[in-house]
Amino acid sequence: MLLAPTSIGGYDTSYGFSPESKKRVEPVAEEALPDLTAEAEAAARADFGEEIEALSESAGYKSIAFHGQEAAAEAAELTMALELPDALCSAVHLAARLHDIGKAHEGFQSLIKGPPLSDEAYAKAPKGQWKRKYLVDGTEERKGFRHELASTLALFEILRRTAPKHAALLGPHAALVEAGLVESHAVDEIIESSPLTEQLANLTAEDFDLVTYLICAHHGKVRASLQATPHDQNFPLEEDDARGLPLRGVREGDVLPAVRVSLADGTQVVLPPLTLHLDPAVLGVSGRYGRSWRDRTEQLLDRHGPHRLAFYEMIVRVADVRASMRTTEEPT
Repeated sequence: MLLAPTSIGGYDTSYGFSPESKKRVEPVAEEALPDLTAEAEAAARADFGEEIEALSESAGYKSIAFHGQEAAAEAAELTMALELPDALCSAVHLAARLHDIGKAHEGFQSLIKGPPLSDEAYAKAPKGQWKRKYLVDGTEERKGFRHELASTLALFEILRRTAPKHAALLGPHAALVEAGLVESHAVDEIIESSPLTEQLANLTAEDFDLVTYLICAHHGKVRASLQATPHDQNFPLEEDDARGLPLRGVREGDVLPAVRVSLADGTQVVLPPLTLHLDPAVLGVSGRYGRSWRDRTEQLLDRHGPHRLAFYEMIVRVADVRASMRTTEEPT
């Protein structure tokens, strides 16, 4: 993060970074946004608030699995046109397919009015079918909830319950756990093998970090650090509540219900309920997941550089937006 005095200029409110501009940089109020097309306006306004779900609106209801399938198809079209290396294409496609699994969280599903199937988790719903508050257990408000963080934490837990000694998790740190220097945690029941769990287990540690980063960053709200927001800090925590404060609206021990996801061949599998843990936000080595999120993102920056990493993030973002704009109806 770079901080500079507003008086030196260097930024144009219409074009972004502009080295030739010497004018003082003034804050841009939401009401001062330029006149945009309907699609561009939804995308722009989504960046001005944590709780704006304009990009989750669509012509009809779409399940998490179906939207992920459409986003992956858009990502495949983009990576093919860009002629990216196979390993990178695979990581981008996987991130696009799984980017919204965190929307199965009760906090997000509580926003949607009257979906056609009560037992389905939806990623998209028509305009006018949205409530205002993220609620858990019907009353606990989770202001500032970010579904992409829930998606990311879910992926950590899936890998842990598939291959707990994976190189992306405790593999390199097993000696610390055995020596009692890092607290150990019992692994929940191993997830039944499927093409998805096998694909995750076959990722290198570096590629797993890239996939989880692209998922976490696809809305531009959460990137290289996992930090509490004012919404989290103002959460009405009861004195005897051991779960602690939320992080971007996600609390330690939240359960992500079972959710259907699409595979690369278009078939679907059901992920079992997953308990979400905030261990990646802690500095140092976690007894559940190994390296911290900060360490992982710093290594990604060292490996890819900020511009390439932003470019990969852009591909997932564009794929998500294009899939959100599709008017296709989900097969019943």
